[in-house]
Amino acid sequence: MDDLEEWKNLRESLNVVGLSTEEQLNLFKIISIILHIGNIAVQSDRSDVAYIHTGTENESLANLEQVFHLLGLPNLEEF
Repeated sequence: MDDLEEWKNLRESLNVVGLSTEEQLNLFKIISIILHIGNIAVQSDRSDVAYIHTGTENESLANLEQVFHLLGLPNLEEF
């Protein structure tokens, strides 16, 4: 079975159990948020203060921006 067929089966199954399109979208948003949070690298310094690691590729910041977007929060600069 290919990815498209599995996607169709998943959506059909969610319809069968009674999830509306909006509820399915919210479910996918929650899963996406969890996955993005898992990609954020957090470090601490000697004073036990945690901060988001900002490497050269800024992957952590990009993931944090996606989390903010999916949660409907203001941009990082405005936060």
